[in-house]
Amino acid sequence: MALFRPLETLVAIRALMRCFVTIALLSLHVPRGHAQATQASPVVAPASASGGAPAGGANQKQTASPSKTNAPSSADASKQAKAASEAAGKVESAVANSVSSRESGDEYTKSITRITGAVTPRTSSTLEDFRLLQKIVAAVQQRDLLNALTKAKNSLDSGSSTSLESARKTECDKLQQFTGLQQDVADAQSKCSDAEKQAADTFKVLGPSLVNLQSALGGTYAYVANQVSALNDKLKPLKDLQPGSTVPDLAPMLRTLPAGLVGLKSVLENQQQYDIAWKSTKPLLQQLGISPPTPPAGSTALAPDVEKQFSDLQSSVDAILPHTDGWFKAIAASLLTAAKSLDSTISDVAIDPARNSAAAVGALRDQTDTLAGTQPVADAWPVD
Repeated sequence: MALFRPLETLVAIRALMRCFVTIALLSLHVPRGHAQATQASPVVAPASASGGAPAGGANQKQTASPSKTNAPSSADASKQAKAASEAAGKVESAVANSVSSRESGDEYTKSITRITGAVTPRTSSTLEDFRLLQKIVAAVQQRDLLNALTKAKNSLDSGSSTSLESARKTECDKLQQFTGLQQDVADAQSKCSDAEKQAADTFKVLGPSLVNLQSALGGTYAYVANQVSALNDKLKPLKDLQPGSTVPDLAPMLRTLPAGLVGLKSVLENQQQYDIAWKSTKPLLQQLGISPPTPPAGSTALAPDVEKQFSDLQSSVDAILPHTDGWFKAIAASLLTAAKSLDSTISDVAIDPARNSAAAVGALRDQTDTLAGTQPVADAWPVD
């Protein structure tokens, strides 16, 4: 067996040499393109033992693939144009709906001011004006005008994030990205501009209209208080007059009673009617949220107190009425004395006309003045 081992070894050596030759020949015939591709391919560094980035690749930049640009589509433009047009339409509707409320409010303001702010005597009576004011306040309350004006004003307020005008601006501003793209966008932008102008113009007039109406309604308190106070002023001469007695000073009484009794009669005729009209008007004002106006800071004026004026008027009436009986009795006694004096002169003239005629004429003249002074009192307080 040992004789054959060298031969086997030689065969193995020869086979190994043939493999080396074959590999060498193949490496000499590698195609050029394959070699270039192999050289251009990036070599990925092996990861470090700690599991971090590949060795030498910490500062390598990775090139991101470009993103695709999303250009606005025609469908998107039409959708936004519709949304903007609808928002502008709501503003235009709010403007249109506010016209009636504003015009009515302005008219009611003028009607109230013509009564409460009159600088010359009116042809209508105070009681008629009271009743007209009551009707106006009732109309404002029934139509809910203050609330309607407030809502209209707020809906067109560009400074409010919850207003229709704010919503319009938001939707219309979104149209800028679609400008020039198509016709419906242009139409929507035009509608937005019109609505914006209408909202601004209407908002400017709604504010003053609302404030003026509220102020006019508030002025009703002062007007009624002043008219009731004016009634009370008519009673002042009678309040200052001394009550009648058995031996009165007739002259001041005759000077005061004619005008004083006319005033008392006017008070008694109107006091209850004024009170009825006010008690119907005040609850309506309160429902509208209208209170007596507060005087300016630093002013010594007091807020109008209608109830106090009615109370003061009643106190004056109560102080006067008990004395009227004494006044009339004093005048009647004076007239009776004058009548008796004239009767005595008649008998004197009958006895001796020549002697007593001059005295009788003088007495008649004196008593005629007394009768003339009492006649206006009778006219001022007629007895049915």
